[in-house]
Amino acid sequence: MNSKQIIVVAFPTASPGKEDELIARFRTLLEASRQEPGCIDFHFHQHQQSTNRFVVYESFTDQAAFDAHLSAPHTQEFIAYLRESGASLDYEFWSMLSHRPNATTRMNSLDKGERVATDVAMKEANHESL
Repeated sequence: MNSKQIIVVAFPTASPGKEDELIARFRTLLEASRQEPGCIDFHFHQHQQSTNRFVVYESFTDQAAFDAHLSAPHTQEFIAYLRESGASLDYEFWSMLSHRPNATTRMNSLDKGERVATDVAMKEANHESL
């Protein structure tokens, strides 16, 4: 286990009727966050029954990368949107106990084009919209 790695699991809840707006704002955050040098993983999930509830899984190489993410303009804009829209956000810090050897190294070694191709392939495999 990499003890320096920062893993955050966040639980945003959209105000009723604002789910689509939150999803659109999150897609913008997701695209920008995945381009950050210290971002390993960044995923957004919607509850199947309670569609205003979401889970965000984020992992960063270390505390400095996470701090840079928090201070990035796209993150600050998203946090401001959450406040303005009346959405709630709870989050927790976790430790990974079952990592895949070299997974972090492989993702960090992929250039931007390969990461985009990987994201597209994963979305297609999961029948997600691009």
